[in-house]
Amino acid sequence: MPGQHDDVLVIVDAATLLAAHPDASLDADAPTPIDGRHVYVMNAGDAQQIGRNDSRIAARLSAGDELHLRESAMSLRAEESVVFYRFALADEGVITPLEAVAHHATLSVPNPDDLLQPKTQQIGGHYWRSEVLATGSTTCAADFIVVGNDEKVRGYFRWEIGIDIET
Repeated sequence: MPGQHDDVLVIVDAATLLAAHPDASLDADAPTPIDGRHVYVMNAGDAQQIGRNDSRIAARLSAGDELHLRESAMSLRAEESVVFYRFALADEGVITPLEAVAHHATLSVPNPDDLLQPKTQQIGGHYWRSEVLATGSTTCAADFIVVGNDEKVRGYFRWEIGIDIET
């Protein structure tokens, strides 16, 4: 059981990314490489900025702790979703390979009949988990898919991330 964990949220500006890459790859094995210009990283360890787009994840963790990663799309009306599907670490001596963890959660939603008494519903969710092995830095190729709300693939992308683990 880990001592601590750091939750990291990766937010992709999907509409702007798709506009910048109108011919994005539709092949999961050959994703379109991108820079971090349309990808924002937020985590609890951020003391100064919120929503950095410098393609770096910095976490203050020790060996045995966990790094948790979640993805989301910046979308006004949920036109697109973003889902990571593959990670390739340059150095597996800093963190273990990321693995998907599925879970169910109860979500409160508005009750149109009585706004003061919200309803609850069960939803499925996931996050990506990695155990910290040592302090240090590594890079990671993160592959993700952008899917429209019609369930059609809009593009496959590869984003190179730097991961820094400090104590």
